[in-house]
Amino acid sequence: MRRNAVVLFVGLACVLLASASAPGALTRLEYFGDEPPSFAVGVRGSWHSIDGINAGAGSYFGEDIGFDTDFGYGFSAEYWFTPSLSLELALDHVKIEDTYGDARRVDMSVDDWALSAKYTFMPSARLRPYVLAGVDVFFSNMDFEGTGDLLVNADVDGAWGWHFGGGAEFFFTDNLGIFAEVRYRSGDTDVDVTQWFSGTPALTTTDPVEYDGIVATIGLKVYW
Repeated sequence: MRRNAVVLFVGLACVLLASASAPGALTRLEYFGDEPPSFAVGVRGSWHSIDGINAGAGSYFGEDIGFDTDFGYGFSAEYWFTPSLSLELALDHVKIEDTYGDARRVDMSVDDWALSAKYTFMPSARLRPYVLAGVDVFFSNMDFEGTGDLLVNADVDGAWGWHFGGGAEFFFTDNLGIFAEVRYRSGDTDVDVTQWFSGTPALTTTDPVEYDGIVATIGLKVYW
């Protein structure tokens, strides 16, 4: 999965560079015809890194959890108030993992709803750089493997966060384009991990979860 994602990212970069070499391809101001788009929907692939879980005294994990960087997917919807100013709602879903203790593994699934204000610098060109900033809402859950007969579950609180970043969109036609962007996001919450014995919750520990990290995204958009 990760190798395919890298190939896709390199392919996107090659397309942008090849398009840039065409005379006037990136700065042609008459590209949109009568009007620039007002709406867009998109699909997206993304790489996620987060700080992870900082295990405290008496933690179930017994050590800090630094989840692997992993590939996720999602979608977006965008509305332009002006040719340069827009509002975007995006969902990124990723499943990340780490090991701890004696060959035990924890998987965390994250749904990141991000609302961004975006400013586009060249709203009439084929290649349109932009900056963005906004707020995030995180919803997560955890699954455990390698615990043997020990039943373990976790309750991860929802959390608010924020992000900022930048990227660029490239238009093949008035209605179809690709984009690439990088965001830094931040947010934190708590996870309550409970161990069960004979159907009875015997021990619960609480640790902080930090979502701070980089999200690199590529995707396809349809405009109208």
